[in-house]
Amino acid sequence: MFISVQSRFKWGAYTPLLAGVLLPAIISVVIWSQFIAKGLMTNNGKVSWPLVLFVVAMSSQVGMTVFLLLTRLVRMEISDYSIKTKNFYGYGQEKEWLFANLDGYSIKVRDLKNKGVVEFLILWKDGKKVLRINDSYFDNYFEIKEAVTGKLKNLGER
Repeated sequence: MFISVQSRFKWGAYTPLLAGVLLPAIISVVIWSQFIAKGLMTNNGKVSWPLVLFVVAMSSQVGMTVFLLLTRLVRMEISDYSIKTKNFYGYGQEKEWLFANLDGYSIKVRDLKNKGVVEFLILWKDGKKVLRINDSYFDNYFEIKEAVTGKLKNLGER
């Protein structure tokens, strides 16, 4: 039986990109135009604490978003022998995981406050997590899960 599954993102998977990159960029432009360019964020030529706080807050927001893009939002293509992944919504570097080289998979179900019950599919190689996806970001999560679980061994709760 020939398997060919390609992941599809839910519309909600794009909100971290908007909230984590575009919103800080818009806020930065507004703050720059209203305060910094007018000299209100400095005190006698020295940088004031609101400016430092602003830079730290925006940097951490963008950093968390990049982490999310790298680890959670991966485009996947599953065939009979392998799983190919690309992070950054499918625009990052491609990695290929051969089913023969993977130890297996595990499934975790968690009740998250803001998302309800979320299921995670985790792939393992040499005792380490190599891929973790959840049903919050993929329209066809259960199709992906079926393709993967048919090829790998269930390692149980880890």
